[in-house]
Amino acid sequence: MLNTKEASTDLTDDERHCIGNLINSAVLNSEVKGGLRWPLGQETSGGRFTVVGAWHTNDKIFQGSSMRLKVRDADRFDFRTSVGEVTREVSLKMTEISEPLKQNDQVDLVTTMLEDNLRLIWECFLDCDCSFE
Repeated sequence: MLNTKEASTDLTDDERHCIGNLINSAVLNSEVKGGLRWPLGQETSGGRFTVVGAWHTNDKIFQGSSMRLKVRDADRFDFRTSVGEVTREVSLKMTEISEPLKQNDQVDLVTTMLEDNLRLIWECFLDCDCSFE
């Protein structure tokens, strides 16, 4: 993520060069939060652009006809606050349930669909000794 003092719509060649310098000066380092670091004095470029955060994520997506489950390992660092975090995030989208939810009279159908989806999640992901690694 780059931060600039002014909003940019069309970048000039000089601005592209400054951003390129920031990207090229980044050093991969698995020992630091976010996985990237910059040599001292190279976290800014052209007096206009500053690196304010770095992160990388590793996503695994499991998708069926009625739902999508995403497991994400995230490693983030905010240079402004000097705070980093490593998290494991799970998001679930139940695509078939969204339509009946719009209609208030479909409560029984939604309840059945939710029970079926939760049973599938339990049987495939939670009730076993498997790992997402």
